[in-house]
Amino acid sequence: DIYVPDVSLGYGFNKDVIDLIISRFPNVKHIITCDNGIQCFDGVTYAKSKNIDVYITDHHMSSTTFPEAEVIVNPNKFGSTYEHPEICGAVVIWKVLMHYVEKYKCDTFVSQRIDRLRVFAGISTVSDMMPILYENRVILKDSLIISNILLNSDVEIYLENSRRPLDRAFKNYKTLLRRYRDEYKKIGDEVNEDFYAFYLAPTFNSVKRLAEDMKFAFGLFLAKDPDKFITKLHDLNEERKDLVKKYLSELTPLDNSSIYVYFTDAQPGLLGLLANSVMSTTGLPTFVLNYSSLSGSGRSPYWFSSITNLQDFTILGHECAFGCSFKDIDEVERLNEVVDLKVKEIIKESEDSPQDNSDIYDYEIFTVSEDGLFTPASLYYDFCKELKVYEPFGQGFTKPVGLLHVDMKYVSYQVMGSESQHLKLILPKGVEVLLFNQADLLEDLIKREVFDVEGSLQISEFMGNERVQFNGKVLC
Repeated sequence: DIYVPDVSLGYGFNKDVIDLIISRFPNVKHIITCDNGIQCFDGVTYAKSKNIDVYITDHHMSSTTFPEAEVIVNPNKFGSTYEHPEICGAVVIWKVLMHYVEKYKCDTFVSQRIDRLRVFAGISTVSDMMPILYENRVILKDSLIISNILLNSDVEIYLENSRRPLDRAFKNYKTLLRRYRDEYKKIGDEVNEDFYAFYLAPTFNSVKRLAEDMKFAFGLFLAKDPDKFITKLHDLNEERKDLVKKYLSELTPLDNSSIYVYFTDAQPGLLGLLANSVMSTTGLPTFVLNYSSLSGSGRSPYWFSSITNLQDFTILGHECAFGCSFKDIDEVERLNEVVDLKVKEIIKESEDSPQDNSDIYDYEIFTVSEDGLFTPASLYYDFCKELKVYEPFGQGFTKPVGLLHVDMKYVSYQVMGSESQHLKLILPKGVEVLLFNQADLLEDLIKREVFDVEGSLQISEFMGNERVQFNGKVLC
């Protein structure tokens, strides 16, 4: 049986959660965790007092002591020698299932079915912002293959006739993919890692972020009719986007000079998203805290390992995505000072090291070349096709970044979006430049005439037609 977590009870499990599990499943003798447990000392102790064995599967960093569980499987457990520990909690439990089936079942059919669950392990890898390196890369690549089979093939003939719960999960996921293609227009005929990162993961995460019932996420995979769950998840994600936009405009910095710490009265589930939005703009470690509780979430760029650099503070989770809490405002102010000091030290070390500015960007694009010629879109199309060989991209293995030099004398433009918030530039020879949420810059860009855009090339497909696109952000 599955215990669907209650967001209001917080992360992990404690006495209250164990009592709730016992009330729902009176005969429970064993509890297997997924993506939590390594810090749940009291919860494990209480479960054992009720004669319940606890088996922890987790991936979060541990202290030097562990809960007294029957088994702990965690690549980031203190003393672990797992070669590549940066795997997500879903990958950990998937590996446990694979090991169990191979060792105790010796059934090829069952083993193959469990192996296909890697599609969800791949989605979770992107959702939890794991580096797309080593085994994560293989899992994500396989996950995308399975997703595209579900999107485009006739496997529903088999799935529709199956009564197995596992097959229902795949059938319902297939329904979700096709609705996101046919109704919501978020994918074409191919699922890629960007769909996972920018649509699928935020959609599922919106349930927890808005403190809604997690049955909406679990129910999608278990229900006989998934459509109502898909609609609910989509609507929650749209609500989540509106709330983030609202609270982002209302953030209050710690003081007039602070660029690291902000306060808000937004619900707890949104604080990490707010921190990520600020960090994306500043490129600096960012902490967003609740006004009264002085607890919240933080995000930091890859070059600032927050847990390692800030060991004197209560920071739990991952190096670049974490929760945090503080005793009083004095401790918050001390955090601000320590972060500022650490950031300046790291930047100075970087400035003192030999730099090759040519390595900042992987390629450059000019509106018009030095000899007055326009580059045809077909050349960029060939380049994009070559890039596909190296997919999937993601955290730790990023897509090549380009610098586009725009000269507005040769460019036409179009304001787009339901709120006229996006800007499209059309270069000679057909290359389109999409500047999402940057339409408010248009007047200034016309005055500047010449400016640079940082971003990446890709091939966009709509109604069977392909075109070269450069998605980017205007540089000041």
